[in-house]
Amino acid sequence: MAYRVRAVRDVEEYRAAVGAIGHYFGWTPTVDDVERFSSLLQHERMHAVFDDGRIVAGAGAYGLELTLPGGPARCAGVTVVGVLPSHRRRGLLRRMMEISSPASAGARSRSPPSGRRRRRSTAASATGSPRSA
Repeated sequence: MAYRVRAVRDVEEYRAAVGAIGHYFGWTPTVDDVERFSSLLQHERMHAVFDDGRIVAGAGAYGLELTLPGGPARCAGVTVVGVLPSHRRRGLLRRMMEISSPASAGARSRSPPSGRRRRRSTAASATGSPRSA
C-alpha cells in the first residue's frame, strides 16, 4: 500500500487532518474550529497522510529557531499528532515527523558539542550506585 504524506492544501484537508488527531478526544472539528486553529498553525505546517485519497493521519508542528553554540538551528515544535486506529503501527507518524522536520527540508545538520558528556564519578563506578553527598 502506498501512502502519500504532504502538507494540507485547503480547509477541507486541514479539517480532515485535524479530525484524525481529534478522533482520540471525541472531537470532530467544524469549519470555524479549523479557521481558528489554522490562524495559529499555518496550512504548510499541518501534514497529512493520504491512503487512497482519504486522510488517515495528521501532524502539526511550528517552525522554530533554536539558539545553540555555533549559531541558530531550525527545529520543529511538534504540537499535535494523530493516526486513525485503522492505520496504526505502519510508520505513518514517523514519516510525517521526517517531512515536518526542518533537517529534512535542507537545514544544516548539527552534532552535539564534543566533550560535553556527563561522566560517572569513580565512586559511582566502583559501587554501582551514585555517591552520597
